[in-house]
Amino acid sequence: MTIPVTFRVVGIYCYFQTLQVPVEPTATVKEVMEAIQNMGLRFSFETNSTGSFVNKLSYDYQSNGNHPSKRPSNTSRQNLDGSHSIEESGNGNVSTVWQYYRSTTVKIGGSPFEIKTITPGQPSFATTSLNKDVNIPSGSSIQAYNLTWRLVSIVGSGK
Repeated sequence: MTIPVTFRVVGIYCYFQTLQVPVEPTATVKEVMEAIQNMGLRFSFETNSTGSFVNKLSYDYQSNGNHPSKRPSNTSRQNLDGSHSIEESGNGNVSTVWQYYRSTTVKIGGSPFEIKTITPGQPSFATTSLNKDVNIPSGSSIQAYNLTWRLVSIVGSGK
């Protein structure tokens, strides 16, 4: 089975709209990312030693059209070509960590709507299924599962 997945990594110019990914909706976020990585799209990721958290995300953007990634609409940078990667870091009281967000695009009455998926906390991507806690209104149909990664900064207490 394949499912439609829109996949985006903010900061490395990786934005795949509605890929047909060879997984079930019950696949973990990690399994979805592995499937995307194995599709030959020049996307890759690295995890911590236990494989439960993402440390680094990379993408080789090529503007020649030989890839399905869309140019992010909010970038003013002219030349995006080349390899881009971002990894977590810690610097004194500030740490950067990868955080993922899930949502579903559904069609209601012929119009698309994005419904955010709320799972308390930030459960490991290795154990959280793509469709965990998805609530779709009756009479709607799923157009795509959406998965977005952002690097966020966390300020520690300094103690």
